[in-house]
Amino acid sequence: MAKRNTGYIITGSGKKKLRAFNIQIGKKRTSVRLSPAVREAIEKIAKLEHCELPELFAYIVRRKEKRVGRTTAIREFVVRYFMDAATEAGHRKAGHGKLIRRPDRAGHAGGWINRNKRYSGE
Repeated sequence: MAKRNTGYIITGSGKKKLRAFNIQIGKKRTSVRLSPAVREAIEKIAKLEHCELPELFAYIVRRKEKRVGRTTAIREFVVRYFMDAATEAGHRKAGHGKLIRRPDRAGHAGGWINRNKRYSGE
């Protein structure tokens, strides 16, 4: 079976490390380390906002607070973007509100099960 590219670098000890990738902010190039989930989310936001990734990164950097790094600003932007978009109806449709009481894959209460299986709780 082919090994799926997860976006992580696996070290010799088996530890997952985030892969660095280059982004364009205005005329500058810089690198950031974002989890695959954050990278996927930022791409989705760009699509929803009808803009290119460099435009979105420039917007985020312009709005970030001083002494906050670019990577942190990007992560916070993603969380706030989707928090602002969350509605009670959307939470009900997604089955939220049962997270703590739902058993995990091993049958123990308190596990995180995501229907899309993007986060396994590992």
